[in-house]
Amino acid sequence: MSKVVLVTDAGGVLGATLARTLADGGHRVFAGVDPQREGYRAALTEHAAYAREHAKSLTGVDLPLGDQRAVEGGVATVVRQAGHIDTVVHVTECAVTGPVESFTAYQLTQMFDRAVLSGQRVNRAVLPHLRDQGSGRILWVNLRPATAGRPDVGLVSGFSALSDRIVAGYADELTPLGVEVCAVTVEVDRILLHPELPADRGVAEAYAAWPESGAPAAAGWTTPAGRPAGTGPETTVAGQDEVVAAAIAQAVVGLLGHADPLPCHVLLDGEGRPVMNVTGRSSGRWRSGTPTRRMGPASSRRWLDCSEGVGD
Repeated sequence: MSKVVLVTDAGGVLGATLARTLADGGHRVFAGVDPQREGYRAALTEHAAYAREHAKSLTGVDLPLGDQRAVEGGVATVVRQAGHIDTVVHVTECAVTGPVESFTAYQLTQMFDRAVLSGQRVNRAVLPHLRDQGSGRILWVNLRPATAGRPDVGLVSGFSALSDRIVAGYADELTPLGVEVCAVTVEVDRILLHPELPADRGVAEAYAAWPESGAPAAAGWTTPAGRPAGTGPETTVAGQDEVVAAAIAQAVVGLLGHADPLPCHVLLDGEGRPVMNVTGRSSGRWRSGTPTRRMGPASSRRWLDCSEGVGD
């Protein structure tokens, strides 16, 4: 069954791919693009061109994630054009490179805004509509670096834990109202990430000069993509980001198409394959501290093959 879906941060590779994959599945998709994001106008043009060339219902909409009133205006545009909203897909990224001390308080504020507050602004604009209709789905797709073997993950772990607890709180509060909530964590290595670099390079280099700190060597300090720190946006092999984004998008669309209630938390690897599924539901409610359940091939196929629709 076709649904009305709002995808945030659809000016980036993953958000844009998610929006187009959902539209390819027959849904009416609104691709939220932040005017403050680099390539804003090009993204809107590309969404319009894709809709026209493929005869899909895909509409770009201004969604300035840093301003509550502007977000409310973007959501109002969706409701005015479509009549309602069924599903919201948040697309977020949390990646840093460097010791915690080397990031200024201002940088932490900016990271907190992107990782937490942007989604809160969208939820405050959308949830009145979902609560009134007594149904809906909210999905957080969180892109994070694979942390195995990396010492400089303090900030990523902190923001990730906070985001997870907020999602859990929303699940507790919204499930009884008919609104399903799910967090999809995608752990990637080098692909799709644009790490935040420390503003205080002196402190970062001081840590790197102290081998026991576990920080990257000062002489060759790089981002997870192997790019020298501070040299601008990450670059990868041509088309690599798009391939990974397409695999992730297919997995997310498959999850949304599953007829059963959404799991509370799903962990995917960089190829869109499920690693862990946390059901965490008891009588329709999230239960904090619920043990995780490793997903075998059968349970993976259980929802990944159900990509025909966003819910029933």
